[in-house]
Amino acid sequence: MIFSNYKNINKLEVAYDEEKKRINKAIEDLREVKYQQRKENERSYELFLYLKNKMNYSDEADQKMLRIIEEHDQQIQEIVRQKEMEFENEKHELKIAYMHQHEKLSEVE
Repeated sequence: MIFSNYKNINKLEVAYDEEKKRINKAIEDLREVKYQQRKENERSYELFLYLKNKMNYSDEADQKMLRIIEEHDQQIQEIVRQKEMEFENEKHELKIAYMHQHEKLSEVE
């Protein structure tokens, strides 16, 4: 168990809070990556539209580019969703371990 080393409730609570903050920060960072990736996709499409106008690309090329961007966005969304679920599961496991150790320590005191 992650918290089995702690024999003091105060230290256990501090460690639990730190772990929660670490996980929440990882989730926040992940969401920022998702946001930045979406912005990058928008910039790529704007650049493509500029080139389409300058180079006289066909509407078919436009549709292909949109499909590529949408597929990329879907892949990123799926990866982010999967990682978020992993972090949420980690938070849940963390809470269970914390509560278990807290109960053990409460019985001793």
